[in-house]
Amino acid sequence: MERFLGIDAHSKSMTISVVSAAGKRIREDVIETNGQALVGYLAQLPGRKHVCLEETELSNWLFEVIKPRVEEVVVENPQWKAGVKNDSVDAWGLAERLRTGQVEIAVYKSPERYTKLRELARTYQALTGDVVRVKNRLRSHYRRRALPYPGHSISAQAEGLDSLPAWMHQPVETLGAELALIEELPRRNPAGHDRGIASLPDLADSRDRTRYRTHPRGTAAADRRHATSLSDQATVLRVLRVRGRNEDFIRLGSSRQALGASARTANSRAQSKLQ
Repeated sequence: MERFLGIDAHSKSMTISVVSAAGKRIREDVIETNGQALVGYLAQLPGRKHVCLEETELSNWLFEVIKPRVEEVVVENPQWKAGVKNDSVDAWGLAERLRTGQVEIAVYKSPERYTKLRELARTYQALTGDVVRVKNRLRSHYRRRALPYPGHSISAQAEGLDSLPAWMHQPVETLGAELALIEELPRRNPAGHDRGIASLPDLADSRDRTRYRTHPRGTAAADRRHATSLSDQATVLRVLRVRGRNEDFIRLGSSRQALGASARTANSRAQSKLQ
């Protein structure tokens, strides 16, 4: 006896629709978004269970909870379609597409292999976005005074303060310190950068399964691309937590002299590393 489940999950509740192999709508339930509640719900359903859910912030967690308890889990990358949209319609649609093999784009999930790599890459991407935002804010201070931007380095920022009015010094100093701190995070402890991915599997011979077409019953098609070796990209994926006090961080209200001293310290460290 086959059962096809569509799960439309949100932070507080999830809607679950159950369809038989013949396409008959058996039941629909709304339960709390809770691991124990979900496990209990799946346990009381008879038959071989096949589950389809959308790729969202909850999809990794749902996959980990559901996978050991069902025959199949397919995570669909949702495509926009015109028409009525609500939790019930979405859940029935997921179940029906899985039953008929119409899941067009599925997302590959493997929590035991790629979770750490994915989180490192996501964190690096977030830090890169933060750097761009802070740089744009710094530039805007100089544009507001019709002045050329002095540059991103601490020393350039210290020199650029002379051209700004006194009431703008503290905001610019704070943004400069924030920029120095964020840019330093991925570069900390470069000698041990590879330890962050030491426990990851070798991906050189694996395949990229992030997007693939599905045949009926969710069987993956062979249209997959070879993944790129991570040897050259390992450095950028190393993300370390800040430990202790950052020497480049300038407290609110610090003077330009303190900023300049911090710049000289940073420049001397950079020179020593080069030597």
